[in-house]
Amino acid sequence: MYEEPTVDADTDTDADVFALAQAEDVAALLRLMRDPDAEVRDLATFGLGFLMDHDTPQIRQALWERLSDEDQETREEAVRGLAMRGDGRVTEQLADLLRAESAHVHTFAAAAALADPVLLPLLRNYDPEDPGVTEALLACDPRQAAGLVAGDPRTVDLSEHGEPDELAEHDDHHDRAGHDQ
Repeated sequence: MYEEPTVDADTDTDADVFALAQAEDVAALLRLMRDPDAEVRDLATFGLGFLMDHDTPQIRQALWERLSDEDQETREEAVRGLAMRGDGRVTEQLADLLRAESAHVHTFAAAAALADPVLLPLLRNYDPEDPGVTEALLACDPRQAAGLVAGDPRTVDLSEHGEPDELAEHDDHHDRAGHDQ
């Protein structure tokens, strides 16, 4: 005879049950991120860093620990996990991934999540038609972040003006010349 599953009295709502299950999943992934098997660490780091949106000091610490992992893929997953949480301290490590001849689509998603203009010159080395590249370019572009759109005279063609620091000088010139009206 079938019986409905029961729920502990301390977890009386669906949200409580879901939160408890997620907390247990996070704890399990944190343990697995230290597993002796590199593939297990990689998958756990991907699961916690990229697939889950939890953000706690404990999770960030675990991701930072994986930045020194002996396994390259695990290190990459840690970089992406930190970038997905907006941890700007990982900008240089993310830039290193973008300096490679090719990058994973998750790396572009991480660049888009971090939205750091410093990454823009590196992103320009990739084909905007490749999955995730355009989204990363738009997110890292300070003009897009400011809500400026193509065709707006205040929008600077970044291919002509280069680095974000040069953009500020360009804006000063336009402001003085009255072109921003």
